[in-house]
Amino acid sequence: MLMLVDLLLVSGEVDRAETAHCHGPYIRLSWLRDIYQRRCQAGHWTAIARAYLFHLLGCTLFANKSATHVHVVFLDALCDLGQTGRYAWGVAALVHMYDHLNDACISTSRQLVGYITLLQCWIYKHFSSVAECIADPDYDEVSPRVCWWIAMKVTMKTISTATYRERLDQIRILDV
Repeated sequence: MLMLVDLLLVSGEVDRAETAHCHGPYIRLSWLRDIYQRRCQAGHWTAIARAYLFHLLGCTLFANKSATHVHVVFLDALCDLGQTGRYAWGVAALVHMYDHLNDACISTSRQLVGYITLLQCWIYKHFSSVAECIADPDYDEVSPRVCWWIAMKVTMKTISTATYRERLDQIRILDV
């Protein structure tokens, strides 16, 4: 993976050892945090920014079921840091999540992949019959959209999976 060598300033040996340890084009998030700290100590600011953003992408927008690894392909988006602000990150996160929602719909599935906070906000906004939450009267438009709702943990934990499925089954086409 030349991207790890070029963009995170690791040696070829370290690169090969990490990808071999992960059995493919993945790296551990713990390894990435270590690289971040080493680059901070060395003052390699561009590599620091890339490592931080790569970690952020692996933990939020493009999270996977492992919750410990990130695919190296996402580092490609960080080659030119000046361009990253022009990317449609929300669209990319939705595509990633939608790609994995099919697997999540299988009754034996126990995990959902992707930026779950985005899905949660979308459900609050468009399917209030599925999830109970309260709109925050103090919300202002400069705050992140997720702050618009107040979801009570007590309420969320008392609702069973069967209840959620029942609520989803009651949604009609006109509700969507």
